[in-house]
Amino acid sequence: MEEVERAQLMEFLYYGDAMYFIYKGSKIFVETNYHSANDVHVVDVLDVFNDGQEYVEKYYFEDPDPEVTRTNFLKAKLFDGKNINEVFKEVTWVDE
Repeated sequence: MEEVERAQLMEFLYYGDAMYFIYKGSKIFVETNYHSANDVHVVDVLDVFNDGQEYVEKYYFEDPDPEVTRTNFLKAKLFDGKNINEVFKEVTWVDE
């Protein structure tokens, strides 16, 4: 199952979408976008509160090259000094 979830994460990052997961009790929302006005690709990481009614931006990655944006997100130590690959087994994926 982990292999399928990793493939889904990479698909999400390549095709742009939104995903939720829970890490150590915190609900995290990650969204990918292309901002045509600035000609940049974006990965936005937010904390979710109040049953999805409130979002607080934690991290924001952007670059004209989508591969750079994805790589920066994948390598960033966002979760207690670890990157998403290092905590992959600790997250619970949420379908919404």
